[in-house]
Amino acid sequence: MDRVLRAREFFKEGYNCAQAVSMAFCDLFGEEEQTVACAVSAFGGGFSRMREVCGAVSGITYVVGRMEGYSDPHNLSEKKRVYGITQELLTAFTRENGSIVCRELLKPVGIVDGDRRGRPCEDLVASAAALLAARYCKD
Repeated sequence: MDRVLRAREFFKEGYNCAQAVSMAFCDLFGEEEQTVACAVSAFGGGFSRMREVCGAVSGITYVVGRMEGYSDPHNLSEKKRVYGITQELLTAFTRENGSIVCRELLKPVGIVDGDRRGRPCEDLVASAAALLAARYCKD
């Protein structure tokens, strides 16, 4: 199944934006869907409904970390490389959507907790998944 469609379906099932994006790619880095769902569960709603960094963006950063991450704190070239990849993807997300901040993305439709109607979240999830798919998938 197409990664974008998969991410949309996860979101429609009730997973938050970060979960939907991350889970759509978890097979690429060998994690179970439920493990990933738990790992990023607090990232939804712009960090637990704080309306800060968009959950779809958090999903991008999680996937980049799992696919490209470094573990040696002294390896500055790897840190720079991973940050560069992330910045490139988040710049593209901002270009497509206008921001990476949840409250700014939701401002045009208003924020109503618990009500997803009229929100752009499903499309933001799709946008994030498409950016990741372009980088990591050939399908």
